[in-house]
Amino acid sequence: EYYVDKVLNYNPELRSFQGELRGGRYAHLLSGVFSARMWIKQRNTAIEYLYEKYTEPLAAITWALDKYEKFHYPKDYILTGLKWLQKNAPHDSICGCSIDQVHDEMRTRFDWAEQIGHEVFK
Repeated sequence: EYYVDKVLNYNPELRSFQGELRGGRYAHLLSGVFSARMWIKQRNTAIEYLYEKYTEPLAAITWALDKYEKFHYPKDYILTGLKWLQKNAPHDSICGCSIDQVHDEMRTRFDWAEQIGHEVFK
């Protein structure tokens, strides 16, 4: 409280800025990567959605409602699928600015993550 009062009473004249606050003075900026290899962003979002909205919730609900204890929660399968998805998350991969070979390998990892998610979801 004392500190806040001091700061408010000091009332320095602060500069105002408008627009995007990006600059490459201290770190390299990768321009144009929001739309580079858009299939990567779309595929990543779709598989995240699969796990977040279907695979994990339905597995949890099935496990919770299983009064005969015949359903074993597929933790290992879910974690394996999510690990394949996570391997596509490094910044040079997910933004689409790596060499073609890297992105070709991403397709395979996306396929594996998606297949596992769908199998658990079934």
